[in-house]
Formats: sequence, C-alpha cells, structure tokens
Amino acid sequence: MNLALNQNRYDNLHALRREVYATIGWDYRAPSLPPDALLPMQAWRMISSQTGLFKCHGALKGTGYNGQTFSIIDVTAQARPKIHENQFDITGPGFQGVMISLPHYTSFMGRTIIAKDKGAFNPSTVDLMKRVGFASSEFERIFEVYSDDQVEARDLITPDFMERLNKFSNEVLGHNLQCAFLAGQFHIALDIDDTFQFAHDYAPVNFERTRKTIIAEVGTVCILLEKLQTLQSRIGQGGEHGADKARKAFYLGKLEQLADKVRALKPDGHWTRNMPEGMEDSHYLFCDSLKGLLYPRM
Repeated sequence: MNLALNQNRYDNLHALRREVYATIGWDYRAPSLPPDALLPMQAWRMISSQTGLFKCHGALKGTGYNGQTFSIIDVTAQARPKIHENQFDITGPGFQGVMISLPHYTSFMGRTIIAKDKGAFNPSTVDLMKRVGFASSEFERIFEVYSDDQVEARDLITPDFMERLNKFSNEVLGHNLQCAFLAGQFHIALDIDDTFQFAHDYAPVNFERTRKTIIAEVGTVCILLEKLQTLQSRIGQGGEHGADKARKAFYLGKLEQLADKVRALKPDGHWTRNMPEGMEDSHYLFCDSLKGLLYPRM
C-alpha cells in the first residue's frame, strides 16, 4: 500500500472522529498543539522524553456536566532512532499517555505540583517550590507535593482530595498519575502507554472497523472524564443522589446523540437493543460506570 493511500486513510479516520465528537458538542483536532502544562511539567522532570521532543496526536475539547470545560491531548515522547534493528531500550522513549486540563472550583495564585514519589531521589525543592508534607502515609507513599505557597497547597490538597486521588491512582487508568495546579487550571498527566488512545493514527481496514474503534474511544473518554472530575467537583443543592442522577442523565443524553449519529453513518442500518453494533459488549461503559463516578466533595 503506497504512502499516499495510507495518508488518505489517516485523514479519513481523523475526519470521522471530528464528525462523531461534534455530534455530542465536542471539538476534535489532529494533530494538535502541545498542552499548556507540557513544558512546565517537563522542566520539573515530571514527564520526560529521550529526545526532549513530543508528538501531540490529537486534542479533544468540550463541555461536560454543569458547564465544566475540559481538554484532553494525546501526547507521546519521541524516541531516539534505532541504530540497528535489534536494538532494545529498556528505559523507553518517555511519557506516553494523555494530558487533561480542567478548571478548578476555587481560585489560586501560586503553583502546586503533585509528583510521583522518587524515594531517596526526591529533591528538596523544584524550581523554587518547596516540599509540602502531609499526615497521610498512603498519600506520602505515592506522591510528593511541591508548592511556592504552603498554605494554598494545603487548601487545595485537602484530606478528602487526597483520599480520592489515592483511589484513582490505584485504578487501571490512574497509574503514574501526576498533577499540577497552574494558572487557575487543574492539569493531569496520565502515563498510560497504549492502554488508552483516542487520537492515534492507524491504517483502518474498513469503515466498520474504524467506526467501532471510535465508539470504544468515546466510551473510554467519557469514563475518564467522570473519574477525573471527582477530584475537584462539589455537591450542589441536590446532594450526592441528585448529582448522581443529573450527571447520569446528562451523559446518557450525550450518548443518545452519538447513537443517532452512528446509526446515520452505518451502511446497513442494523441495530441490536437500540445500541450501535459493536457497542453491545461495551455499553456498560456508558451506563453502569456513569452511576455516581462524579461524586463531588466539599
């Protein structure tokens, strides 16, 4: 298969992603500009690249429940070229995953970062930010916090926040989680290799295979957003039960819009249980996992 044909397939893949995401009011672009937190987190040695360079495959921006905006950017460190075909690098090319930015519910002026604990190699300061200690042994075992405002850091990283961050870091998509509070935004870097992709190029075999892949991507994105939004959301007047019910209705409404779009795109119009073909085995991602994952806290 020649290069021009492959490029055409890649372009069609990204165009289909744009069309599907637009149906639920989200904007997809590929390739994308680097996320705002990429260079600072690289300078602070929270994320790395063998060459110092990164490729940003695609960016997804939109508005979630209750008007909360978000951006997710697929980022991969560029590796050094292999000298010979059998060369094997045990260190890996560096960061490979996604970087997410969400507005935080409280304002802050300083810089606070939550980095992976490096044990004896933890620095005492990071770019003039001093280490902040916490009483939670579980939190301290996983993370190290640095800030240029100790009081503000403790206001941001409450015991409840630490509990939720610990819980998320133990989940599949939460491994190698690192965070930064910068310029009014809460930035999350998830180094998750190939287990989560929503923007990578691949040569699609046919339309059906491409469509099913994109549906799975959208489902994972929805789950990731809900889990991450637990870290800085608050309970409204309706309480936890009301928030659970309202968020479930919001995301299921988005998925109904998506289903209508997929039905329109499907060549033969076949349906199973009113779900797009290929979604039957993964619809639990959209339903059961949307029950209260956004529990906000005070």
